[in-house]
Amino acid sequence: MDERQYLERIKQALVDLNRDRLLVETQAALDEGVDPTRIIKEGLSAGLLLVGDQWIRKERFISHVLVAAKAMGAAQELVEPHLAGDSWGAGKIVLGTIKGDLHDIGKNLVALMLRSGGFEVTDIGVDVPAERFVETAREQDADIVAISLLMSVCLDEVERACELIKGAQDVRARILVGGPPVSDAVAREIGADMYGGFDAVTALESARRLLSQLRAA
Repeated sequence: MDERQYLERIKQALVDLNRDRLLVETQAALDEGVDPTRIIKEGLSAGLLLVGDQWIRKERFISHVLVAAKAMGAAQELVEPHLAGDSWGAGKIVLGTIKGDLHDIGKNLVALMLRSGGFEVTDIGVDVPAERFVETAREQDADIVAISLLMSVCLDEVERACELIKGAQDVRARILVGGPPVSDAVAREIGADMYGGFDAVTALESARRLLSQLRAA
């Protein structure tokens, strides 16, 4: 088999939610010298995003996404020793739900998806004041600050967080904002760099695009 066939088998095992087969296929690809970066991007991540797309189209339940993400995490553990540092492009994200909003289910799903996608996530919880996003981004030297919210009454605090982050000269992070009250237009209006959608799959795709923009700047 060529590399593409190994990658396709890895992706399909993940789509089938077959953890045992996924681990066997991943190890087989490694044993045959398939590029570990391609295993992550074109096998595991591609499979997870496909499951996520099926959930968005209401062809799967959120439980299927969670099972796929956990299976991917197990396979990633096999691959990571073969990677040269962070060669496949993982970035650092500070994630939290803004002050005044105590909802955490959506945020927790986003954190799981981002970690499965290779990001190093610092989850600072719910009801987080604007200042703490800035402080944590500075401490972690974050690439992205991701702010989640469910309630539109919290938009003013999100806007304040965006102002503080962009005003901090020692913080280089770009800002990703997501949740039902947000849209592309709202994200721009409050000073965010990108709209992250209102589901975990879109959040991962948006984070990858934002990271690419940051590294190209």
